[in-house]
Amino acid sequence: MENTRIYYDGDCGFCNASVAFILKNRKHNNYKFIPLQSSKAKSDLEIYNIDLSDLSTIYTLTEDKLYSKSSAVLRLAMHLKFPVNLCAIALFVPKPIRDFVYNWIAKHRLKLSKQKCYLPNLDERKMFEF
Repeated sequence: MENTRIYYDGDCGFCNASVAFILKNRKHNNYKFIPLQSSKAKSDLEIYNIDLSDLSTIYTLTEDKLYSKSSAVLRLAMHLKFPVNLCAIALFVPKPIRDFVYNWIAKHRLKLSKQKCYLPNLDERKMFEF
């Protein structure tokens, strides 16, 4: 798998917990975690005309293909350890249905998890860009 850049809301506790979950369940170290609020996200995503004022969407960029919302989450799941990778089967569900669920979770994400900051270990710190 090529390097995958993961753009997430760096100020969201639910999003930070999701990053910690990915780090815990990853099969490899080919990830770069980039907060949407960073200058790196702005420079990377400007060619895709992404509105960075909307922090409710996760994006993944792999091999010059940008995925968002449920597609980004499920494509990430595909490359995580078993049994989490089984969630990728949901890619067969039509995108409007998947994104409806994603949007509901995104709308309530600040209530779903308390604000906390994950502190990556030394090896994991190499996977973060700002």
